[in-house]
Amino acid sequence: MKTASLLVKTFSLALVLFAGAPALRVEAQTAERVRGIVEDERDSAWYAAQADAWERETRRRPKDEGAWRNLFDAVRYRDMFTGENYDCTADVLRRMERKIPGSWTFHYCRYRSQLHPEEAHADMERCIAMEPGNVSAFDTYLCHYWMEGRTDSARSVGRRYFESGAYSPALLQYSYNQLAGMPEGALFIGNGDAELIPKIVLQGGLGVHRDKVVVPLSFLALPAYVDSLCAQLGIEPPALPDSLTWEARTEAFVRHLIARSGRPVYFAPSIGAKLLRPFADRLYSEGLVLRYSETPYDNMAVMKRNVEQRYLMDYLLVSFVPQQQWSAAALMQLNYAAALQPLLRFYRDSGDTARHAWLMRLLTAAVDGAGCNEARKAPYRQQLNEAQ
Repeated sequence: MKTASLLVKTFSLALVLFAGAPALRVEAQTAERVRGIVEDERDSAWYAAQADAWERETRRRPKDEGAWRNLFDAVRYRDMFTGENYDCTADVLRRMERKIPGSWTFHYCRYRSQLHPEEAHADMERCIAMEPGNVSAFDTYLCHYWMEGRTDSARSVGRRYFESGAYSPALLQYSYNQLAGMPEGALFIGNGDAELIPKIVLQGGLGVHRDKVVVPLSFLALPAYVDSLCAQLGIEPPALPDSLTWEARTEAFVRHLIARSGRPVYFAPSIGAKLLRPFADRLYSEGLVLRYSETPYDNMAVMKRNVEQRYLMDYLLVSFVPQQQWSAAALMQLNYAAALQPLLRFYRDSGDTARHAWLMRLLTAAVDGAGCNEARKAPYRQQLNEAQ
């Protein structure tokens, strides 16, 4: 039973993950810490108000690195969500260079801006040398090593991130389940910090699923990463024309991995319909991931095995770990209801009332416990009601 088309459709409900929906402007807001959007997503109006608030703080305390970092993040996210160019971000960087030159914060923000790629490597190496234990930057440190093909160093940061207790347990548990359902040596192709970073944190921190190769789509344009990945897989890098668009290059590279690696290939549904479309006719849902297969097979049997035997889902009912209410974790948790709805219907239609009740309880708990507003939960509740 092939269910890929249903899964791609239902997963799209959660792809408002970083939408940054516009809202009315909040006036004279008090300066608050601006956290990463994976951790604490806000709307564009909130970021605009925080940009104004932190602008006042940097004028009052022009040498305060914390104030400058918050201003940078607020301006960057505001412009990202409103579709503005990055002139304002560049202006903040210029002023930071005058007020706090040579500081960790200046080099970190310049690296994050992606406006000075020629300085990126030196900026991040300097940051790591200056503050190697800065937990708030571990995600960036990890990605820096990873995109340069230094996987062991990325996993080392992942270990320290795990041991710090600062990373979202809910994202780790969701990522664990994704990896647990895949066969040994599989490739997992995804995009976005919430999909990718927790898998390296698990590989480094717990030493689990290190046989799986996690492939960020956004890194496929980076020669150092491509060379490292292909060396790990024992294949030659593809010869691709420079004239290809990013989408065409990505598709061609993924097809090269499928054809040459000899490994099972999986996609994260959250990469979106546009990137999945070229492969859609050969994608099969196995639960929280989509498998590429040239040959049709009983993917419902695999989904059933994953849910009943491999996924660890009791944490949805009760958890003894303090749950940081990360925005991305809440929306990933909602994905359980979307991704596993086909199995819920299978239990119902086959008359397995005990399993249907068991899974319905888990999925209802996933929706109830997601740390987001009821408006975002409503489509998932509707899906569960339809599978009663």
